Amino acid sequence: MKKNIPLNNKTDVQLINKHSYLLLFISLIYLFILIYFCKFGFDLTDEAQYLNWYHNPYEFSALRSFYGHFLSLIYWKFDKNIVSLRIFNILFTYILGIFAVRANLIFIEKIIQKQPLN
Repeated sequence: MKKNIPLNNKTDVQLINKHSYLLLFISLIYLFILIYFCKFGFDLTDEAQYLNWYHNPYEFSALRSFYGHFLSLIYWKFDKNIVSLRIFNILFTYILGIFAVRANLIFIEKIIQKQPLN
């Protein structure tokens, strides 16, 4: 069984930060590609059901979350523009991902600072 190798010096944290900037740059390129293709109407999910849910959130009583109610406000704010809604969803997901990665990096840095140096 392999042991986990602890990260115990500043150079390891700097290496993680350098790789995170590289991954951020690559994901930005991917983000711009996704935003470019939003206007072409590719569909990888059951988007029609969600669009109906956004348009009439109170008619879908069988669905057990408030997802449609939340995005219904944004759907009407964008004047029922599907492309703008897709771009909003992609950017919102991307921003949440950035916050999650940054929170994990902060957590890793705190763990490294508590470990004794060997």
